Amino acid sequence: MTDRWGVIADDVTGACDVAAELRELGLEVAVVLGVPDAADIPRDVDAVVVGLGTRTAPREVAVADSLAAAAALQEAGAGRWYQKYCSTFDSTDEGMIGPVADALVDAGGYRASAGTPATPHSDRTVYRGHLFVGDRLLSESPLAHHPLTPMTDPDLVRVLGRQTPRPVTLVDRRALDEGADAVAARLANARGHVLADALDDGDLDVLAAAIDRPALDVLPGGGAGLITALGRRIRAAHTGATPRPRMRERASCSRAARAPARASSSRRRVGRRWSSTRCAPPTIEPGRSPRRSTASAPTSRRGGCRS
Repeated sequence: MTDRWGVIADDVTGACDVAAELRELGLEVAVVLGVPDAADIPRDVDAVVVGLGTRTAPREVAVADSLAAAAALQEAGAGRWYQKYCSTFDSTDEGMIGPVADALVDAGGYRASAGTPATPHSDRTVYRGHLFVGDRLLSESPLAHHPLTPMTDPDLVRVLGRQTPRPVTLVDRRALDEGADAVAARLANARGHVLADALDDGDLDVLAAAIDRPALDVLPGGGAGLITALGRRIRAAHTGATPRPRMRERASCSRAARAPARASSSRRRVGRRWSSTRCAPPTIEPGRSPRRSTASAPTSRRGGCRS
């Protein structure tokens, strides 16, 4: 199969968050740490998540590792790429979200990229192109003082525009209210990179329905929220049901409420990959190790990236 999702995450914590969300949907997911060889990537899963350590890496390293991961995923039959970055858009003016998006768009023959960092159940939302952490603008949150990626500008179009020479545009909430077909029509004429508003899972479902059309030739990307919405479409395809958009309400299930479900879920670890609703260090087979040790330490959950 070549239609499986291959998620290219910029850090290990984000990779684990994505795997946890997709497993909660009942999907089979494998996580591979570091730049993989195609032979290391399982073929018997719905999605493969590669956890890199590129969030604060030099631009050239971030691009090279992301392209190498994408090539391995393509060879292993997971050719529907998703660029996973932090729900708080952690990056600097030097990158790496923009440069990696440029490289993946070109490598995959896409016309544009489209997505959003919004992850409503983690209280990360985007409105009129501005990222909110809870009820505060990103620039008023603890992320403004991050020692490596201080996020002092909440305007995502402006932030991404400083990282890429390509045009950056916005699909706002009003466009999402018009439905998936209307959003897809906008994306059909897009060039460069498109960011989208999202206040709840309903918005993400609309965006996912618009993006999940191969004829559009757009690279999806963002936080765990959008890939989870795409995962709901995978689950619906498995069951033969029509995807039902989630209720469009501002609040979602709290992490505290979801913790018991995660804690009780089973875990299966095999070699350098594991399928899980929780994330833990993998068991390394004797004589084998990740090709590159690029994995960064998990970011603090207080004021740090979550999904």
